[in-house]
Amino acid sequence: MGNIDPIDTNDAKIYLKRIVEQMTHEQIKDCLERDRAYAKEIKKKITALEDIYAYKTFEQWLDIEKITVKPMFEFPSCITLKTKAL
Repeated sequence: MGNIDPIDTNDAKIYLKRIVEQMTHEQIKDCLERDRAYAKEIKKKITALEDIYAYKTFEQWLDIEKITVKPMFEFPSCITLKTKAL
């Protein structure tokens, strides 16, 4: 499947082992015949799980104020139009 940053290789192997252990003999046979399709779907699932984890972690860090949000943008006091308004 290649490298899946930032997932540790050992964690990926454990996840793949769990997937394969739940497969039937026919599913394993199909997986071996269409390995690229399976790899693509597994990577897609891992990415979705990463996104969920990142969102939950971000929300938790906001709650405990590990992350703070500060206003950084200000509108200019005067706006000059580049063309005439009609």
